Amino acid sequence: SGIATVVKALRPDVLVIGAEPCAADDAARSRAAGRRLPPSPPVTVADGLRTGLSDRTFDAIARLVDEIRGQGKLVRLSGGVPNLHPDLPRIVELIERSGNASGLFTNGLQLDRPELLEELRLRGLRWVVMWIDSLHREEVNLTVRGRPLIEAKRRALASIGSSPVMAWISSP
Repeated sequence: SGIATVVKALRPDVLVIGAEPCAADDAARSRAAGRRLPPSPPVTVADGLRTGLSDRTFDAIARLVDEIRGQGKLVRLSGGVPNLHPDLPRIVELIERSGNASGLFTNGLQLDRPELLEELRLRGLRWVVMWIDSLHREEVNLTVRGRPLIEAKRRALASIGSSPVMAWISSP
């Protein structure tokens, strides 16, 4: 509710979408019912999900949040096999259709083709984490991957940077 309050104060035209786990969806249920409902007992270690909404929080959500989406499970695709699998876009689509979210952990070598990242995004990919062995020392790539990779990694970074998919870049 705090973020919605600030966003709507600064930009009332911005669409505010809340998100909460499906197993702790008291905000979505309360908003749909038009009144504050008690939380279902979620099975979680997250203390914040074990409490209900206050009257103040519910009021802010009801006035300022345009939509609340439940979040299913997060499916993390990682390792060489998913990234190289020819059906990766279809796999992402099936994850999305099942009500879950997909994210890709990658070294980026397949994402140097912007059309692949765009297809994954259109099929439902939510985020990418790209790790970088090295951008400055090609000998690391030669040792770890057996071939020079700096230009492919730079193309992947450019592809990710120009995409609306959420991205994190990681380096040892």
